[in-house]
Amino acid sequence: MVFVHGLDSDFEVWGVESTSNLKGSEKKNSVEFQQGLVKKYERGSAPDILARAQNIDNTEANINHNGIYFFQAPGDIRNGEWDEALPFWDNGNETNSQSRKLYKFLGEVLDDFCSGTPIDWKQTPELTVDIVAHSQGGLVVREMLRGLRADKGTNGSASSVRDAVKILHEKYPNYAVDGEMQASVALNKELRDNKYPFNTLKGKDVNTLIFPCLSSANITCKMLLEMGVGESIGPVQMGLKKPVHFTDADASVHDIFNLTVAAVIDAIVQEKKDAAK
Repeated sequence: MVFVHGLDSDFEVWGVESTSNLKGSEKKNSVEFQQGLVKKYERGSAPDILARAQNIDNTEANINHNGIYFFQAPGDIRNGEWDEALPFWDNGNETNSQSRKLYKFLGEVLDDFCSGTPIDWKQTPELTVDIVAHSQGGLVVREMLRGLRADKGTNGSASSVRDAVKILHEKYPNYAVDGEMQASVALNKELRDNKYPFNTLKGKDVNTLIFPCLSSANITCKMLLEMGVGESIGPVQMGLKKPVHFTDADASVHDIFNLTVAAVIDAIVQEKKDAAK
């Protein structure tokens, strides 16, 4: 579990005492403080409550290596004052970008947490890290995720698809899923089965395409619509408690009608589920 603090703050806002004996900007610039090393966290503080919920004792022996870690924003001392780095991912590194330092820090956390165990976290995709973010800390986390998605969209997108398919085959062996492959190959079963006779879709017509990133999916969808091939229903919101959907600014009456139908069907299904409870 990683705690990410808010704007112009630090991990001490959670009742955490640093190992550094320095004060002010000098303390924030120290190696110990930047590494999030702490002496203790107060009883009743957020870290203490979460640690006890996981049966971790708040003792000196457990601190820093017990699954509770503290992220500290990078920065520099300018004119005697601490100048905190911005959250932005683009054109940054771990010294001048909070989001990039957070990403690097998560790797260090997993290295530490898995040390002394047979777990190789880089080969264990189901291993997760819980992040508790305060104020601007939430924006730093979102910027990190946005930056990673953007990088994946231009670098290594094929490998991301390959990894996703591998996980699907392991966890859901009955699903007919394959890839990565060109759309022309996926949609032409004769070509696909002749060129790649080992594929798991043999003889089947493809009814779903999963794109490696949002931008490629959006470009393809808009291009097909402008060419008059089919129609689009969406964007469809998922994971909400209520059937809520949002139309595009340039949505036609027909688009709004289709999305309204989807919302009504969602509402009817939810109503039946609630009545069956």
